[in-house]
Amino acid sequence: MEFEEAKKALSEEWVARHAQWDAERKERIAAGKADGLDSVFQRLEERGPRVWSRRVYWRVRRPIEALLRGYAYGSAKNTFLRGKRGWGQQDWWNLSNYLSEWLPDALRYMAAHSNGHPMEVTDHDGTKLYELWDKNDWTTDSVRSLGSDEVEPQHIWEETLERMAQGFEAFDYLCDHGWHNDTEAERELTRIRDEGMKLFMNNFGALWD
Repeated sequence: MEFEEAKKALSEEWVARHAQWDAERKERIAAGKADGLDSVFQRLEERGPRVWSRRVYWRVRRPIEALLRGYAYGSAKNTFLRGKRGWGQQDWWNLSNYLSEWLPDALRYMAAHSNGHPMEVTDHDGTKLYELWDKNDWTTDSVRSLGSDEVEPQHIWEETLERMAQGFEAFDYLCDHGWHNDTEAERELTRIRDEGMKLFMNNFGALWD
């Protein structure tokens, strides 16, 4: 299963799972066996679709509240600190999410604009995807790749960066849509996440151009 296919499948499974939970909740309410959480969702459901005026009201009220409570100042300060030191005071409490939001774009930018490739690249399992014949010769493009014929190191490096990017994207997606690792799509995204992050770790010192 390809990366995008797995994401789409997991998203559809997430929607179906919530539809099933919703149906089960309504059955419990109809049978008089609702718990406290069922009642909360029932009230939200009854209140939610109330005409467009309520939506307009909240769209106007929330920005004003944010400004009055200082949220806008905090957001501006966070943006300034990101520019100054790379992270803001609102980022540290969930660094994993913050990093996984921007690292995929950065890795793909590196793949698209890099001027070269590392002397060697290590796969997620510790095997060498390639290494230069002569590590003292920085001009040669002759490489060996696990017993295969000669390969193009730049292409392998770009593919490796893409796999890293997909690993962090999969982490972010699983945080939003994952559940019990009980479907093919979720297991596939878990594999992509684990392999991508191991690639990142194994080649961390090569992330420069």
